[in-house]
Amino acid sequence: MMRSRRTRSTPLRALTALLCALAGAAAGGCGHKDGPVGPETSLTGHWSGHAQLNLLHFSATFTQNGREVSGLGDFSSPIASGPFTVVGTFETPRVTLTLVSAELGSTGYAGTLTSANEISGRLTTPPYDGMELTLRRE
Repeated sequence: MMRSRRTRSTPLRALTALLCALAGAAAGGCGHKDGPVGPETSLTGHWSGHAQLNLLHFSATFTQNGREVSGLGDFSSPIASGPFTVVGTFETPRVTLTLVSAELGSTGYAGTLTSANEISGRLTTPPYDGMELTLRRE
């Protein structure tokens, strides 16, 4: 019975892998969209995201040195817009950042690197406290 079960599931697994590969080519794939997070994964690069029905726009370039993260970016929202600086840490897979802007002061961000090119997290300081913001590497 195990043999017959394995035989039936193998074509299904192959079909699922094929569909994920095709979806990956078209729209980011299945599960880990662009590879798993490993000890060599770095946050260095350009990241962007949108929240609140696209009312909040975020764009930044991060540089990672060891576990320390720094960078520059800009944001726009109905409340304020402008440039910000970034300081924080990355301890696989956790990302903790402080975004400092003249318009809003310090805003925290806590997230998890869910794949090599995606951070799923939340802003942790009012007026955006608890707002989900997923960042994607460009």
